[in-house]
Amino acid sequence: MTAVCSDLLSGLAPVPTFDVIVSSPPSFADEPLDLADRAWHAGPNYRDIASLFDQAGERLAPSGRLYVLLSSDSDLELMDALAGRVGFDTRVVQQRSILIESFIIYECARQSLSAKTLRAHTDKGSYRAEADNTCVGGPCAWQPIMAGNSCPWPVHVTGE
Repeated sequence: MTAVCSDLLSGLAPVPTFDVIVSSPPSFADEPLDLADRAWHAGPNYRDIASLFDQAGERLAPSGRLYVLLSSDSDLELMDALAGRVGFDTRVVQQRSILIESFIIYECARQSLSAKTLRAHTDKGSYRAEADNTCVGGPCAWQPIMAGNSCPWPVHVTGE
């Protein structure tokens, strides 16, 4: 075992990849008062930990998992958005209440093809496709989602 001191995962090379990464980042978005307070406060809009999901995504094996311990007082919607931005699906795997708050363990795993394609087709009304600008064969399953409009891509998504 080797200990590495770094800013989040930046001190670790992207290769080799990891099967599991566990993180307990600061829970609050306030400016830290001093070095010790950085354990609790990650700066405005979680500035100091915003790249955690990007860095984990670069270092996880294709079937790897990121587990993040958060407080119910954290901005959980923002955390979910940060994870989704880099292609993670999130789910709660454990929650424990301690009277005034709960501790929540989120599991982040890479999205399935269908989840990524759905997000691409419905993201703010735009019709972006996968990186290769195609979907996966058959009649377009997203037409009902797009209110009857035709899918603009030459190869379409089939429902699963």
